[in-house]
Amino acid sequence: MYSGWSPYHYCMNNPVGFVDGNGYIVVAKQVEVQTAILDGFTEEEQAFIQFNEDGSINEDIMTNNPNPSDKFKELQTVVEDEETLEIFISEDNKLMTSYPSGEIKEWKFPALPETNNCDGQLYSLSSGRCGFMGFFQVPLHHKNEDFSSVNENTRVFMRSGLSRVEYAELLSHEFLHAYFGFMKKNGNRKYDEEHRWNKHKTYDLNNKLRRRIHKRVEETKKNMKANGVK
Repeated sequence: MYSGWSPYHYCMNNPVGFVDGNGYIVVAKQVEVQTAILDGFTEEEQAFIQFNEDGSINEDIMTNNPNPSDKFKELQTVVEDEETLEIFISEDNKLMTSYPSGEIKEWKFPALPETNNCDGQLYSLSSGRCGFMGFFQVPLHHKNEDFSSVNENTRVFMRSGLSRVEYAELLSHEFLHAYFGFMKKNGNRKYDEEHRWNKHKTYDLNNKLRRRIHKRVEETKKNMKANGVK
């Protein structure tokens, strides 16, 4: 039990932001998040990504895709996993994090740079906007480290105020952290979901993750252009 929260505080008094695990594996309750997921795929593959009323992706419909792309297979892998991935847009740019000590603390996205000078910034979108855009959390039982999820689920948060195109690009990045985390959890040690920066924090040494993120973001941009998303 977390200090200050009893079992009677369902979803930590925030049933919109937090959901209990329900057997469905990828949960995106906000329409903007569902759109960001779909925008990463071709129109042909979008037909096989459908959301249930609770925001979960329908696993059965995904299996009907006769020729899934590698990107589609990554999403399907997470959908079929026994653990849940929750994806949110944080409307107030805040989220709750847990610590090995049992503490629950509020964390806020840092302000974006006033200019589009992206030198040394973690995120840089094709729009020219840069700064801290997204946050990826795993449950304490995965790593037992600071800034973990407050429940048993893996969670991806994106800051508010971005455009449709920016959310699709950002989610293509953040989803890869979740996918690599699920692969690592299931025993595939070739996958490391964390950025590994050099001492000057100017270059990501995790080449497998860096290259995959770049490839998926470029695919998303290509698919959005083909689908007429601006």
